[in-house]
Amino acid sequence: MRISGLPGSFSPPVDAGQSTAERFERCARLHADRTAVVSETWPATYLELDQASNRLARSLLAHPGAAGDRVAVIARHDAPLLAAVLGVLKAGRCAVILNPTDPDARLVQTLRHAEATQIVADAGNLPLARRVAVPATGAVERIILVDDCLHGEPTASPGVVVDPEAMAFLVYTSGSTGTPKGVIRSHRNMVHNTGRLARCFRIEPADRLAMLVSLGTGNGISLALAALLTGAAVCPFPVMDRGIAGLPRWMRAAGVTIYSSSSSLFRSLMRVVPEGESFPGIRLVRLSSEPAQIADVSAHRGRFSSGCRFIHTLASSETGTIASCELTDAELAESGRIPVGEAVSEDVEIRLLDAEGREVPPGEIGEVTVRSRYLASGYWRAPELTAEKFTFVDGVATFRSGDCARLNARGQLEFTGRRDARLKIRGFRIEPSEVEAAIRRHPGVAEVFAG
Repeated sequence: MRISGLPGSFSPPVDAGQSTAERFERCARLHADRTAVVSETWPATYLELDQASNRLARSLLAHPGAAGDRVAVIARHDAPLLAAVLGVLKAGRCAVILNPTDPDARLVQTLRHAEATQIVADAGNLPLARRVAVPATGAVERIILVDDCLHGEPTASPGVVVDPEAMAFLVYTSGSTGTPKGVIRSHRNMVHNTGRLARCFRIEPADRLAMLVSLGTGNGISLALAALLTGAAVCPFPVMDRGIAGLPRWMRAAGVTIYSSSSSLFRSLMRVVPEGESFPGIRLVRLSSEPAQIADVSAHRGRFSSGCRFIHTLASSETGTIASCELTDAELAESGRIPVGEAVSEDVEIRLLDAEGREVPPGEIGEVTVRSRYLASGYWRAPELTAEKFTFVDGVATFRSGDCARLNARGQLEFTGRRDARLKIRGFRIEPSEVEAAIRRHPGVAEVFAG
């Protein structure tokens, strides 16, 4: 079974012929005085964010390097992190966003695999950056402090011309081989994906989008750019640092209008909201990263305005957001899981295939296979894995996701699970084989059984 707005048609509804940095600079000119990032430490307008990223880009370019060099970013989940990422892109480099809460060994492993040449860090994570850079000697040549770039004299854009097909991000996810894999996301891929996500959310410049998920994930960076390439504001909240208890009050204070999180985080949020309190300013709730239940929404819909939209989406680091379901009264009257809906763009074709690659009929379970010009380019330094998952014909990529789904009576996709044993806990993808591989390396372990 295949789902597509216009089968075989891949005409872009957004201009994907620009780099991510070009799109942001255009947006910054149009919305210079609007708030770009809501932050308690460094609230920034579009002009201020643009200027800070210009300074950082020039700092990167002041030292030897080449287009496409990987630059690691280690910073707290806050406004300076966004300035650092945009600066890396403006310098024509590829951003590798690392999560400071990950174990040192994982960070070192990623730095080595990405062959990062420089690290950008904030002041709070500078000791960590220095610590993990030492074992990765031979790759990392320099550490830049993003805090030094947040203020200063007006600085023009470095004007680096970046090919839309160039690498913009390496997004590291768990892999079935027991080691993380780096998903290559080009500028064209990112611009198109964030454009269709912005249309799905109907983002406007007046919106404020809660940024709860790590920017080191494909979902996180897509969310942030969907706002910053549209003129809306990003509201970062470090859930890992501050916990969830203060999230409801923060959302109201920040003026959040768009909420997006994993289904489990949404459930946790609803548990800590005081009785009788609501979120009348939120116009969209998006649940993703793991299956959502009808009860997740129906039990709490009264906390939001009658006009608030609830949507459930299907996405991955390799494809971006590919399907969406907006909950209607008909869905809420049912029970069980919420469908992931229909293809979000005419440029994305979804097919459900059996083990032999044949399309399955409606109602039967098949592997979600995605065809588009705007998918990831493969996996960094992993040609065999790329060949296993991707095929490329005349500029159009086909990706076998490993996700399984069926088409329900309404013509909507229903997610049914994974072909492999991957798990999702609170929105984070967990690969049992990666855990198994780590346990197997322990000198006291002779055998490992993953049941």
